[in-house]
Amino acid sequence: MTLTANEVFRDYVLAGLPSSGAHKPKKEEVRALLTRMETELAAGLAQAQIGYKSRAELFQNLAPGEATLAIVRGDSTAEYNGIYRKSGASGTGSWTRIADLPDEIVRFTVTGGSPNAIEVAASPQVPAPPGNKLYLLTPVANNTGAVTIAIEGGAAVPIKT
Repeated sequence: MTLTANEVFRDYVLAGLPSSGAHKPKKEEVRALLTRMETELAAGLAQAQIGYKSRAELFQNLAPGEATLAIVRGDSTAEYNGIYRKSGASGTGSWTRIADLPDEIVRFTVTGGSPNAIEVAASPQVPAPPGNKLYLLTPVANNTGAVTIAIEGGAAVPIKT
């Protein structure tokens, strides 16, 4: 049986029934869900027929048919980079951003703060909302393990791992 994210990460042992107790996701269900998602995403990327350096270039091309996938990588506006899907017949319609690029790494550079309250700059900039990215930070000072990070003047958030 294929479980959805809502089923794997439900709040209670019996969905919607608080008296049944807190649900603890099973690792094998989490792995199965994530593996399925990775496979589907990889298949979708393999179907992407065109790529562009900017969203503006993509938006100028309405020739592809309905449901064509395209990738924008390299736009100076970070949140414009991603996977797009075409709606409408060839010559008409529009492009809609449907997902982040799965392999994008956001590198953090320490710009200030203290060992336990690190302030950083991001490259590329972190889009709002942040989406699914791999964030890379090399701390420059010893810390206690209870560390927060503030990205480009934003609110401090705890680092989990």
